[in-house]
Amino acid sequence: MKILLDECIPMAVRDFLRTQNCKVVHVKETPWSGFSNSTLYLKAQGEYQIFITTDRHFVHPEKFSPTKNFGIVYLRVAPTIR
Repeated sequence: MKILLDECIPMAVRDFLRTQNCKVVHVKETPWSGFSNSTLYLKAQGEYQIFITTDRHFVHPEKFSPTKNFGIVYLRVAPTIR
């Protein structure tokens, strides 16, 4: 299973998932950095099975609906408290 991480996901998440033997790529490692949400969604569908983001725009299923072979995972990240 191939996972794509959105630009808003910290690289530390990518590093952790790789230690778990996940096939994961960060958008910043692709030529897609800076693409609109719609364009990124369409491109990701062809190459990845999971797209992980914290971008609230992706929670609208009528615009970014899952398919048989592709889904979006929305992470809600709480602020860090020290």
